[in-house]
Amino acid sequence: MNYAFAFIIAFGLAYIITPFLKRLNGNVSIYFATLVTSLLFLKPDIRLLGISIIGAGIVLLGIIEEKRGLPSWTISLGLLLCSVFITLFGIKIKAGPFDTYPGLLSIPITVLWFMFVIGVMSVISKIDGLIVYITLILCSTFFIISIFRKEDTIFHTTLCITFTSSLLGILKYDPYPAKIKMGNTSFLGFMIGILTVIGEDLKTVTSIILSVPILLLCVPVLIVVSSIIRSFISGGVFKSSRKFLIEDKKVSHCKVSDRISILGIEVDKITMDKVIKRIDGFIKTNFPHMVVALNSYLIAHVQKDKELRDILKQADLIVPDGLSLIWAAEFYGDPLPERITGIDLMNNLCRLARDKGYTIYLLSGKNGGAAYVAKNLAVSFEGLKIVGEELGYFNKEEERRIIKRINTCSPDILFVGLGQITGEKWIKRNLPRLQVKVAIGISEAIDVISGRVKRPPAFMLNRYLEWLYKVYSQPRRLIRLYNLLNFVFQIFIHKIELNLGNVVKKRKRSH
Repeated sequence: MNYAFAFIIAFGLAYIITPFLKRLNGNVSIYFATLVTSLLFLKPDIRLLGISIIGAGIVLLGIIEEKRGLPSWTISLGLLLCSVFITLFGIKIKAGPFDTYPGLLSIPITVLWFMFVIGVMSVISKIDGLIVYITLILCSTFFIISIFRKEDTIFHTTLCITFTSSLLGILKYDPYPAKIKMGNTSFLGFMIGILTVIGEDLKTVTSIILSVPILLLCVPVLIVVSSIIRSFISGGVFKSSRKFLIEDKKVSHCKVSDRISILGIEVDKITMDKVIKRIDGFIKTNFPHMVVALNSYLIAHVQKDKELRDILKQADLIVPDGLSLIWAAEFYGDPLPERITGIDLMNNLCRLARDKGYTIYLLSGKNGGAAYVAKNLAVSFEGLKIVGEELGYFNKEEERRIIKRINTCSPDILFVGLGQITGEKWIKRNLPRLQVKVAIGISEAIDVISGRVKRPPAFMLNRYLEWLYKVYSQPRRLIRLYNLLNFVFQIFIHKIELNLGNVVKKRKRSH
């Protein structure tokens, strides 16, 4: 019961004081909430006194560094002294052979460990907004381990709870902590070091810290889960959470540009209304255009498929179809205005075609797929001019005849459902020969409209959990999760490279 009260109090304190202290430093909120709550629920302890004093010193050091600017050697020396002083309060590594020589090896080993942990966390902090999530994952891991330990770990467990709930309070205030000034993140590394020394043996701790690259992949899942939790708190799971991903543009670091580069592929920063207007403009011209609905599956293959990369670079319009692209853009600090799914795009284009008298042609790879799509579209959009439908399985000779039939109809919009990658390659290869105004590959949309595949329920779409529904309804899609994880990993690596490149440029300018 005490643990529950400690969690609530620390969470509430962090959430309440963060708005007032965010201009100063986010670490102040975490320090205050963690230490005040710990002092309320723990008996007087020399270790807690040491954490309070040394922790305050590290937070103050971070504020001074941020406000005044200090040489790197000064910061390192200050952290080294703090690591030495904390051992004087009884927080030392006591594992394996170090118990035999507590006076000779325990202190230097502990100091080295603290400096190592702080250094690792400092590297992670180079990626905007990531440090708080990784710290939260690590603290949660420590807490779970402490529950199953046989020894009396009230001190360690209470400290874990208060620190973890303080981080959650920060995230409740703003799920994108990149917008909260964290300044020098040494305090977070210091607290992780404290928890590892007083609670676990060195072998377990080392394994956890070295697992950080794997833990990075948990961040997108954690963001989605936090979105669901926030929606429950704010009024129900059935409300739209689009605001969560896009956030207030007044505090967003959005660059003034029509496109954002994600792993070398330019994605248009555009709303659905502007997409329809842009395609309407394409139709009024006398030459063909290619539109791509981009997702992480295509980007994952771009890295090893030069032909596909060249195709995407030459596309006239690329819209963000996948949620992973929305997350990646927000992670880069250059958010996309909204997600544009293939099926929504197809429905809106059919509405445009009906209203303005444009013609469409359907090319589907599934047996009978085009016929079902044509029938359902005719019902949904009465008056829509569907001038042709074609089965997508064909050889080279049949392909020439199909292209001839398409050109005879000369449709304004050609919907291609030959499968991702295959469809994009087919469009690009044949676009010079096609007498169409716009060609777009939307295989999944055709599957849904034809009735072969059911669209996820609305509440799952609003929560961006359609991937879970797709895996449930189509288990064979489970393999695609590898592409998603690969995409996330590449985004993190690219972000690190960008940050390191900026650091090198700044150093060259300073010299």
